[in-house]
Amino acid sequence: MSMNPRLLRPTASGFNPKRLAGLSAWYDATVASSITLTSGFVSQWNDLSGTGHHLTQSVEADRPGTGTISGKTAIDFDGSNDYLSNAVAPAGFTYGTIFCVHSFDNAGGNQVLYTILAAGNETMAVSKHTGGEYRNNAGASGSVARSGGTAVINTPRLTTNTFDSGTSAHAYRLDGAEQTGTTGGFFSNIAGTWLGARNSATFGLTLFLDGQVGEWVIYNRVLSASEVAKVEAYLAAKWGVTLA
Repeated sequence: MSMNPRLLRPTASGFNPKRLAGLSAWYDATVASSITLTSGFVSQWNDLSGTGHHLTQSVEADRPGTGTISGKTAIDFDGSNDYLSNAVAPAGFTYGTIFCVHSFDNAGGNQVLYTILAAGNETMAVSKHTGGEYRNNAGASGSVARSGGTAVINTPRLTTNTFDSGTSAHAYRLDGAEQTGTTGGFFSNIAGTWLGARNSATFGLTLFLDGQVGEWVIYNRVLSASEVAKVEAYLAAKWGVTLA
């Protein structure tokens, strides 16, 4: 009797961000086909969510390169002028939950991992400010602040930022642990998606990241605690992040 070939296929296992509803944008540098290199530098990083929210850089001098986090390919920003962007916020995004795996090359100065400005002047941002403290802001004019955790160099870290309806329901986690500080930092007031920099009408493009981003996952809804835990566990295991 012949065996049904369907029974010979391995069962799919493991988690991936598409398993949760509301995935608005997803960038994973370990997927080589998602990165377009032009003369050795990143001119485009494709969104894997299926919404087509790709990040680009048309200016040759402002393109990031590639580096590594825990031996895996990551996008490498030089802290001077590198960034990737999209002119609009991710699909359907006004509020939601954002995860970012990163590593710093420099633990001093003011640096931004990302900023997103969606409808209604709602900013979601995570940054590392002078003194090595993580700070992030959300809401109109950056009115809701959260802070906590110390930046270190050459170490994979994971930030989780949740912003809900422009209220104080703004949660910020570092390496799986909620941070409760309220120190303010900055905000962005130019619409769009910015990775590796802050953009504002007053100051222009500033606060460039000196380090790497390995994976950036954006949901256009607020995830539950159990859903957050699933994404954090997936990213930590993949990138060598030590969860608290």
